Amino acid sequence: MREVQIMQKYSSEMLIGLFFILSAVFHSVDDPFDVIFIPLLFVIGTIQLINGFFNWKEIYNQDIYWIVVNAALILILMYFYRSPDFSDVYISGVTYVYILAGVFILISILSYYEFTRRMEKYQKVIKYDKILKMGPEDAQLWNNRGITLEGLEDLKGAVRSYEKAVEIDPSYVKAWYNRGNVLSKMKNYQIAVESYKNALELDPENIKVLNNMGNTFVSIKKYAEAVKSYEQVSGIDPENFKAIYNRGYALEMMDMYPEALESYERALELKPEDPESWYRKGVVLEEMGEKYEASSCYDTALNLKPDFKDAKHARNELPYQ
Repeated sequence: MREVQIMQKYSSEMLIGLFFILSAVFHSVDDPFDVIFIPLLFVIGTIQLINGFFNWKEIYNQDIYWIVVNAALILILMYFYRSPDFSDVYISGVTYVYILAGVFILISILSYYEFTRRMEKYQKVIKYDKILKMGPEDAQLWNNRGITLEGLEDLKGAVRSYEKAVEIDPSYVKAWYNRGNVLSKMKNYQIAVESYKNALELDPENIKVLNNMGNTFVSIKKYAEAVKSYEQVSGIDPENFKAIYNRGYALEMMDMYPEALESYERALELKPEDPESWYRKGVVLEEMGEKYEASSCYDTALNLKPDFKDAKHARNELPYQ
């Protein structure tokens, strides 16, 4: 698999970095030039090691925690390894190699563990690949493969799978919809909108597609287009809370406060205990100069969600206590 090849590439990069570091450790200081050469070799090796490690981590999407911890360990070792000519703090070459080897082994164990964990998840993708070799023209399998890759946060791979699905079956609404969702996650909003439109040509009353297309329009600040999408949803399902709330937000962003207020009030009729709706209603009322009513809305939001920072901040900014 491509992922294994990438891992091998960056693993080699880390080994090269380790080689440079060990070369610096064992190189004796014989002339003045070595005073510059040895630290430079050490720094280059460390950068190479960290760079390979960072790229490896990025490929496998591990927690940033491990990157920081391991990078910090290497930097600490850099601090304590000094030439005896320049510092009283000195670790002998052999001791230093043991310490560095221990750190590298720790990194390798953690990396291997994560690689194994990721590969277990990739087993389903491998299974799809084996089936697709026998029947590569199965649009549903390509779509399911895309869903699996999306779950692994391999968004580019997911897009390729969804595109293969719609190439085989251009009328596959789910694949167009899934492609739009992933492209939106990747912030390719314009292409995502086109994907949603392709889905809607096939299924004009698909609520999920309309809602997500509206959300994508909001992301690119095309609020009027977003309102149209949400209103289409409400025309199909008058009690769709998400569409009503999102319509209010889009109208609010257009400074159409009375219309936004109407949407938020309707949303609260459907979900009277939704703190976000109370908060946004308060924001709109404050913009309309109704500070006392806004304060009451913030209080309600905080009663429903005591740790609601935005509502707490907005409430504290008001003169009415």
